[in-house]
Amino acid sequence: MVHLPNTEVNPETVDISVHVTDGTDPVGQVEVAIGEITGTTGNQGGCTLRNVPVGEVTVTATKTGFEDYSQSVTITSETETLNITLTEE
Repeated sequence: MVHLPNTEVNPETVDISVHVTDGTDPVGQVEVAIGEITGTTGNQGGCTLRNVPVGEVTVTATKTGFEDYSQSVTITSETETLNITLTEE
């Protein structure tokens, strides 16, 4: 029996730095998600989402007191940062 190498290619992924503001100031304790990949921003409004798949994804961000954020974006191998602006309710 001959075993051939696994030619299935793993999808390309990138790590994304997320920055959340209210338009002026950083917003901490925001739940940010791309699919099943989640993170929570710190006091400076930032977090890193690791192993985000390249391609079309939906980014969501939620925090009590702010309108829910949902945006479709295209992640490429060049994508390093996502800037999110939340609107107070």
